[in-house]
Amino acid sequence: MKEAYHDEGIAGHIERGGSRRADPICKTCGHEAGDISPLLRTSRRGRPRHSRTAATGRLMVIFGIDPGFSGAISVYRPSLGLIEVHDMPIMKSAKNKTVLNLHGVLDLLEREDDTPHMAVIEQVAAMRGQGVTSMFRFGQGFGQVEMAIAAQGLPVHYITAQKWKSHFGLSRDKGVSRSVASQRFPQIAPQFARVKDDGRAEACLIALYGKEKLI
Repeated sequence: MKEAYHDEGIAGHIERGGSRRADPICKTCGHEAGDISPLLRTSRRGRPRHSRTAATGRLMVIFGIDPGFSGAISVYRPSLGLIEVHDMPIMKSAKNKTVLNLHGVLDLLEREDDTPHMAVIEQVAAMRGQGVTSMFRFGQGFGQVEMAIAAQGLPVHYITAQKWKSHFGLSRDKGVSRSVASQRFPQIAPQFARVKDDGRAEACLIALYGKEKLI
């Protein structure tokens, strides 16, 4: 019987000889070729995840992060073709100021299994015309996200907006970001429908940039 092995996630199994069939048994997990069930175990939070026994160095989970109180965090599994996106977790302080929900950020960046994970975050800087207080609060929030990444032991890549947006041919128009994200991720396009959903769109595109340029 010919040996088989796991290709990238949902792509299933493929024979060593290169032709696709349904009968070889995978030497990695013992399942028949074409059976993707060992790759689709569910995490304790309900996320599909790769099997520990089936994971290879070619699999990756990418966190795309658009920082800021109106930003978002995406969780992208390219080998499964799956992506989810969450608004940046926020809450009100005792002084009724918007602040990050630190436990919520930490939870979103949690590793689900032994598949390699990495974070890609937009590098930000002070801009003219912004007040001292608002810039301080934004910088504080950015640092808190960095600490959450460090606490989860994630390798991190910092990408300027100019760099990742030029990769997709984007401008400063947030509506264009939403349109491109809808095209690249049609399965979750309704999550980019509102004008204020630009943070979600950009978090997903940042993760996609990570997949196309960094792995």
